[in-house]
Amino acid sequence: MDNRFDLSQMASELASVLESGSTKQLPLEQWSPSDCGFLPLLIDHKGQWWSTDDIDNPSPYRRPKLVKLLSQLLWCEPGDIKPGSKGNYSLRTPHESVKIVVEDVPFIVVDYKWSDDKTEIICTTQVGEQFSIGEKHPIMCSTQAPFLPYALVRRNLWARFNRNSYYRLVNELLSQNNTEATSTLSVTSQGKTFVIAGDIHE
Repeated sequence: MDNRFDLSQMASELASVLESGSTKQLPLEQWSPSDCGFLPLLIDHKGQWWSTDDIDNPSPYRRPKLVKLLSQLLWCEPGDIKPGSKGNYSLRTPHESVKIVVEDVPFIVVDYKWSDDKTEIICTTQVGEQFSIGEKHPIMCSTQAPFLPYALVRRNLWARFNRNSYYRLVNELLSQNNTEATSTLSVTSQGKTFVIAGDIHE
């Protein structure tokens, strides 16, 4: 393990290829980095990043810009991982890869909005990344409490809706739709329909 692995240096190297606020994706799948061991970094159930150098007293990452940049280096295997399954997470550059720990999924949907024409839902994660629900970014229901849905952000990386966003969406859909004939609640975005809640009459 390389204990001298420097996240700030990693971020600096990538800053030149990422414009500020850009959503351009790096070609992580084309890279073949060397395994540099384990990095004491934890992304907890709420999407907060922690340094775990001192396991008994972890410290939060307090630089949002650094977290946003590093989040673009997230990688997960196997390629067909789904929420609720344990994936192997890492941060990777063209030359180096370091393993990290993710308690659930690395992203949290903290807000959403409808497009101007009301045909798609645009989600925002805790690091400020945006994506639109649809074929490339589907929603998957959770079968485990608290039964919050997940959405695919990119490259095998999922986001869980936080309670505020989820219940706001549910209430919005309930006020718009007649759910008397069905036990599920669904949402349509970019022409694709996804179930976001089941057994709503129980």
